[in-house]
Amino acid sequence: MPEFWDHVSWNVIYLCSVLFTLQKRDQEKELVQLSVAHESQQDLLQRLQQRSTKVRKLEEVCRKQEKVIEKMEQLLNKKQVPTSRGLPKRVFYLYTVRPRV
Repeated sequence: MPEFWDHVSWNVIYLCSVLFTLQKRDQEKELVQLSVAHESQQDLLQRLQQRSTKVRKLEEVCRKQEKVIEKMEQLLNKKQVPTSRGLPKRVFYLYTVRPRV
């Protein structure tokens, strides 16, 4: 009888080691999958941060341009020079290109 139990115990030990190895492989696969997902999320995050920075810069440029336009309109109002809003384009072009007599 001791041979039977020795044989059974070795089989149990072998099966436990196989099970442990399979679990380890599954964990390694899961780790690789998580690593790949993490890398793709990092890439997406970086692209979104770059886009956000670009949008902020463009918004700042837009604000500066609006300020410049407002100042130009104020200067035009002070000098009472007609703008293209009140005249057809051709008349406005002729008025601004030709000097007043």
